[in-house]
Amino acid sequence: MMRWRGLLNTGFGLWLISSPFTFGYKSYQLICSDVISGALAIVCGFLTFRYPLFAWGTALIGLWLQLAPLIFWAPEAASYINDTFIGILFLIFSLIIPNPPGIQESFGAEIPRGWSYNPSSYLQRLPIIYLSFFCWLISRYLAAYQLGFIDSVWDPFFEKETLAVLNSKISKDFPVSDAGLGATAYLLEALFGFGDTRRWHTVPWFVMIFGILSIPASCVSIILIILQPTVVGAWCGLCLVTAVLMLFIIPLSIDEVVATIQALKEAKQKGLPLHKTFWLGVPMAPGPEDHRIPSDKASYLAMVKAMVYGISIPWNLAITALIGVVAMFMGDYIPGALITVISITSWAEVMRVTRFAIIPLSLWLLFLNPLLGGITLICSFRKGLIKEQYGSLLIR
Repeated sequence: MMRWRGLLNTGFGLWLISSPFTFGYKSYQLICSDVISGALAIVCGFLTFRYPLFAWGTALIGLWLQLAPLIFWAPEAASYINDTFIGILFLIFSLIIPNPPGIQESFGAEIPRGWSYNPSSYLQRLPIIYLSFFCWLISRYLAAYQLGFIDSVWDPFFEKETLAVLNSKISKDFPVSDAGLGATAYLLEALFGFGDTRRWHTVPWFVMIFGILSIPASCVSIILIILQPTVVGAWCGLCLVTAVLMLFIIPLSIDEVVATIQALKEAKQKGLPLHKTFWLGVPMAPGPEDHRIPSDKASYLAMVKAMVYGISIPWNLAITALIGVVAMFMGDYIPGALITVISITSWAEVMRVTRFAIIPLSLWLLFLNPLLGGITLICSFRKGLIKEQYGSLLIR
């Protein structure tokens, strides 16, 4: 029933082949890349008509098109926007719509066994998709400067310092535009946020890639932020905005990853091979549907509440997060940033145990600022209220 997507991708392939000559590409490497990629997309598109697994080939072409303008340092904006836009369409119509190739439809339980809500509900993933998309827009704007499409960058906080960060030795040490690389990661994160409401057990590999894009990528953003004042000696306001948004993505996305790991662990205990369940899904018996997700006619407040199931903010962890920010403004960048990251991560109830990692950092801060360090140490022990249930997971 979805054979049309293969034929649609052949049309995108024809567009890609004609693009270098229509838009006047100046890079010979990008001309060859678009022509070859377009030809391969046409072949994969026709093969997908009969063999759906060839959609994977189209998805890989879409990923390559996100990177090609960065690798070859696209000399004009037309080649960058054209390749990345067609690449997005390839990814959408091969990997997202209707589902990843080879995925079997499941009628198993929507809510993980022992859980009080479904971490794969569409409302749970909606804020992650929008936050990632917003980060993509910001990073694409910064990449436009690094690639030479624009001459300056507007920054609401640090005007001249932003250019110093974008032109710093750390940025130039990357073989490609680091902002463009970040934009690719944010785009993939947004796309991997799509899927059905049972994906925590139907496509474990998809959820785990989503987790890798959401959690470690967010931590990398925080590390780059720490390097700005400590190594570069300047701040980038728009970079700070993306780092903060990515930081809030961690507690929003971690519960689905935990549910998937629990499902894989239970399947292994039943004797099912891990490699098979990881790629093909965990068989689940039919269970109750998720009745906690409000209908489309519900109030916006009810929908917002459903977006943050699994997140609670104990007063002590709100204080430690604030202290981390204050410590950064006072010059204690590394312990302050790490305390803030761990505090906000611990807002996710499934990761509440990570608050104990604040203890050694508070001891570090104690030597630098006894008052802030002492308050942080005292506040790091309290667990706080746990509102939801998580099956066999013990929240300490």
